[in-house]
Amino acid sequence: MVIKEGIKLEINAHNKKTARLLKNHARIRALPKRVSYKNGIIIFDCIDDGGQPIELRANSERPVVYLHEYKIGLSKGWIDEVKRIGSLDMVSNRKKDDPINWIVCDGFIACFVTDDFDFIEIGKIQSLLKIPPIWNLKIIEDEKGLFGGQFELTANEKRIDVNCGVNNGNDSAKIEMNGNPIQFDHDNNGNQKIADYLNQLMNETPINQTIPPSEERLFVYFKQARIELGLNVPLIIDDVLLKMSQIANAKRERLVDSWEKIAREKIKNEWATKMKV
Repeated sequence: MVIKEGIKLEINAHNKKTARLLKNHARIRALPKRVSYKNGIIIFDCIDDGGQPIELRANSERPVVYLHEYKIGLSKGWIDEVKRIGSLDMVSNRKKDDPINWIVCDGFIACFVTDDFDFIEIGKIQSLLKIPPIWNLKIIEDEKGLFGGQFELTANEKRIDVNCGVNNGNDSAKIEMNGNPIQFDHDNNGNQKIADYLNQLMNETPINQTIPPSEERLFVYFKQARIELGLNVPLIIDDVLLKMSQIANAKRERLVDSWEKIAREKIKNEWATKMKV
C-alpha cells in the first residue's frame, strides 16, 4: 500500500461533518508491531495477514485512541507516551492469525473494526427487502462505505425510518416506526439482519395498527403547539390539543385514541408548569 505524503485531513468516522471527507476506503487486516509519532502523524509498522510489512498512518487520535483495548501491548495512555518518547515497541497478546481489521481512507486510518464488521449500505439492504405492494421505499440520503445513508418505507399512515450510517455516529442501524424508536438487537446488525427485521415489520404489522406515542413524543408536540399558538397568549387546553393533533398529522403520525386523555392530564399537572403557561 502506498501512503501519500502531505495529506492532512481531520479524520473522524464518527462525526458527520468530517466523515464526509473520507473517500476511497479500503479494508486492511494487519497486526501492529511498533508505533511512532512524527509531525502530527501516528505511524504503525504492521505485518499484514499475508506476512508482509505494511505501514498505516493516522492523522487524528480519535480512530486509534482505544487500540489499547485490543491486546496489542499498549497502555491506556499510549498516545501521550508515544508523543513524549517518539516511538513504542508493541508486544501483542493476540494470535498471529488474529490481526486487526482497519478501515483506511485516502491513505489514513479511519477506524478499526471486528472480523464480522460489514458496511451497512442502503443498496445491500434494498436488494434483500421483500417490499409488499402497499409499501414504498424512498431514499433520503444514499452514501456508501462508512456513510450508509437514510431511507424510509411508507404505507398509508405508517412510516418506517432507517438511519444506517456511521456518519451519524451509529455503529448500527437506527429504526423508527412513526417517529418512535424501535427496540431490537442493535449489536453487530449486518445488512441481512436489518433487512429481515424490516421485512418482518412490513409483512407482519397490520396496516391499521398504531404505535402509541410516548409521553416524550407528546411533550414535543405540546411544545411545538405552544410555540405556534403563542407562548405569551392564554390558551384553552382544547385548542392546544387540537394543534398537537394537527402537528402529528403533518408529520404523518397517527395518534391512538388514548393520547388526548394522557396529554390533557400531563398539561394540567406538569407540562404547563414547564412551559410557564
